[in-house]
Amino acid sequence: MNYTSRTKQIICETKLEKGCELSLLSAVIHTCSTLSRSCGGTRLTLTSSNESLHELVFSILGSTELGVDIEAERSGRDTVVTSGAMELLERVRIVGLDGEGTLSFVHGIAKELINTEAKRTAYLKGVFLGAGSFSPSAWHLEIGVSDFSYAEAIEKLIAGFDLSAHVFGRKDKYIVYIKKREDICGFFGCLGATGIMFELLETLNRNKTKKSSSGTTNLEVSNLMRTIDVSVEQIEAIKLIEEKKGLSSLGDKLYEVAKLRLGDAELSYDDMAAKLGISKGSVKYRLKKLMGIAETLRSEP
Repeated sequence: MNYTSRTKQIICETKLEKGCELSLLSAVIHTCSTLSRSCGGTRLTLTSSNESLHELVFSILGSTELGVDIEAERSGRDTVVTSGAMELLERVRIVGLDGEGTLSFVHGIAKELINTEAKRTAYLKGVFLGAGSFSPSAWHLEIGVSDFSYAEAIEKLIAGFDLSAHVFGRKDKYIVYIKKREDICGFFGCLGATGIMFELLETLNRNKTKKSSSGTTNLEVSNLMRTIDVSVEQIEAIKLIEEKKGLSSLGDKLYEVAKLRLGDAELSYDDMAAKLGISKGSVKYRLKKLMGIAETLRSEP
């Protein structure tokens, strides 16, 4: 079972608040079903590879909350409504009567399906169950629908939970996607999939810690290399003094700093200061003075 399927199974198993059945069912039908007509009548076919979703849909179709007499059957990856399909679509506000009494499709999301927070949550569950996918490796969550106005309505619905979503076109579909990692975690939290949310938050925090640790290590390595580069210049300067004049020509303070630097190029100023029992500023001053002596020696004939 892939990550998306496992997530959808968990969402299907979360408790659905009473009175929210139509909202979830409407979103599922809107995102993963097709309507067909023949001499045998009108059929509504809901297609999904997720067994938990079919079980949830059958449960809602058989509930008294639906208020519509329908007949449905399972056929492989499909749940097929063989009788009462148009009545069902009207009940879940996907079709409605226009001013002339003619049935027509409702654009966007009917207000009565999302007029409470519980219904908005249920509708968002249905949208993800019907057309959502999530890649944890790429941290990319998307919902693919065929109608632009519907995609915009979903984007607005997600924004109502203080989450950031965007819409773009891909071939014959419109994709509502969430890319920000914290918003993806928040999205699953809104749907009641708290186990998935905490799992993702743990991964997110672990990656942040790893990145921070890696950044600290890189900084430490960079500082060490810079210290060594400067130390090499200082050692070259001290060796020049030793060759031209001899270290014994130096005063005691410069001599002890020169000998310590010659002994270890990796010592930092703090390390040298601790070994000599002087301040870091004094170490830097004496090494700078040694560099000046060497520069003078280089300029001599």
